[in-house]
Amino acid sequence: MTTIKPTAGYGRAHKPMTPSTAPSDNGRVSEFLALGDGIVRHLLDALLRMDDLRAVLDDTRSTPAQRDAAYRNVHDVVADLEEEIRSSNTIMLDIAASWPMTASAYGRLPSE
Repeated sequence: MTTIKPTAGYGRAHKPMTPSTAPSDNGRVSEFLALGDGIVRHLLDALLRMDDLRAVLDDTRSTPAQRDAAYRNVHDVVADLEEEIRSSNTIMLDIAASWPMTASAYGRLPSE
């Protein structure tokens, strides 16, 4: 099986923000920001991976094995991204639901 390895940036070590490294707060802002940070990083990684895969798929010199591997890798990129979004979605909505700026959208008044 041919593995397509992305080039620039993908898999580069980074230090994502986590609730334990962010300032403490009452409104779970740091948790929300950490989740948003993770989503943005996953989106950037997916973009870099897709650029590399597109290069293989658009290249008329790519072999059938390379194209098949690229198609499988596209599936993996989308599945990874979907998992990240689904896992963060519910938590982020739960966190934001208690914030005054979003409480009216859920039919609740902010608690004092």
